[in-house]
Amino acid sequence: MLKIVIMGCGSSLGTPVIGCDCNVCMSNNIFNKRSRTSILVQTDTFNLLIDSGYDIRNQILREDISKLDAVILTHPHSDHIGGLDDLRSFYYINQVALPIFANKATADIVFQNFHYLFESKKMQLQIIEDNCQFRIFDLDFTIFKHLHGKIGNISIKIKDFVYSCDVSAFLPENEENLKNLDHWILDCINYEGTSSHIGFKHILELNKKFQPKKIYLTGLSHIIEYSELSSKIPKNCTVLHDGYQIYI
Repeated sequence: MLKIVIMGCGSSLGTPVIGCDCNVCMSNNIFNKRSRTSILVQTDTFNLLIDSGYDIRNQILREDISKLDAVILTHPHSDHIGGLDDLRSFYYINQVALPIFANKATADIVFQNFHYLFESKKMQLQIIEDNCQFRIFDLDFTIFKHLHGKIGNISIKIKDFVYSCDVSAFLPENEENLKNLDHWILDCINYEGTSSHIGFKHILELNKKFQPKKIYLTGLSHIIEYSELSSKIPKNCTVLHDGYQIYI
């Protein structure tokens, strides 16, 4: 069995947004407090992190994680790689370089910003293709490209589960990977979407088109009030909150 832990489900600014006094940012509902988007994939034998944003240290402490075996980075935006330095602690625990999997575009920017982590052998970059299959430990992954505004991003598929953060569009040639899903974590920045992110109206379209058993909404901005959106979503959809767990 796999366990997926939602380390964070917020947008790049997080919620509350600094200096904002909107009803969501001022809310007392803990589910409206969102750190930057990341998930942890857990099996009986290893922990794998997908993305390492600014909030990763607090997220790891919150979930009491003392073991990390590998990291996959989806794309090079700072809210997904900015906390990489905080993962040095796992080198001191394991005394082994932490494997960091990323495509070449992401790896180049990661090395430029965090070269000292790799030169000191605390971490090890491993390049993956935008569309590929590979194995980490005893788990098989399918990686396929989607669009995030002007740049590419990757969705990550494990069995009948797909993680698609920061999405503006899916590529027709990769849509086969979105059929017959049991669990799909999907970007939902607001109701209408932006040039770089899909919104709730797109969730409804994708739900109708691909008919997954479950959709989970992540990447939520402060436009999204948890209880309000929860009252509007289809029965097979869930609005995520930090710390939510999915069992596969």
